[in-house]
Amino acid sequence: WFSIELETARYESASMTMVATVTNTTTETRSLDVVFKAWMAPGGDIEPLSDGLLLRGSQTVLAVAGQTPSEWQITADKGALDENLRSGSLVGDQRGHFGALAYQLEIPAGAESVIRIGAAEVALADAGPVAAAETATSRAVAVMDLSDGIIAGRRDEISGVFSDAVAEHQELYRQALMSMLWNESYYAWDGTSGVAPPRGQ
Repeated sequence: WFSIELETARYESASMTMVATVTNTTTETRSLDVVFKAWMAPGGDIEPLSDGLLLRGSQTVLAVAGQTPSEWQITADKGALDENLRSGSLVGDQRGHFGALAYQLEIPAGAESVIRIGAAEVALADAGPVAAAETATSRAVAVMDLSDGIIAGRRDEISGVFSDAVAEHQELYRQALMSMLWNESYYAWDGTSGVAPPRGQ
């Protein structure tokens, strides 16, 4: 029913953007929930932002800012988060190290909806906890606002990166590098492939 393209691009060494374009490929209006999840190791903490999440670690803070989500949740229980996602009802701030921003989309036939996310990290060594959080948040919002230009710039850059025999398989290389979000390149995921690691890994 839907075509989903997820594009990620690094802006500079400590910030990036993600753009999800969801297209309704049917002849009827359809609904879809798109969820961005964030998590930290136990001991980390996630806090709500007005339109995002703030991840506090022992050495850095990472702000994730997006368009206004339909729902969000922060919890210490991953199982509760997953269950609430399946039941369609996220419940806000319960304190913890798992977080989610959910976007409930109602897309007319043949139309598309775009979700833009910005992320920025600031080292606590460069600023105190309050200043680091404020700086990371303002940078994440700025990167989100620039996301279309960042993605377009990275698309232009990537056209000359792969050459010779590698160029014949550049889609495979991009897919293999997709999880390396801090890499200085452009990647696109078309929503049709996936990897499901064995349970417990």
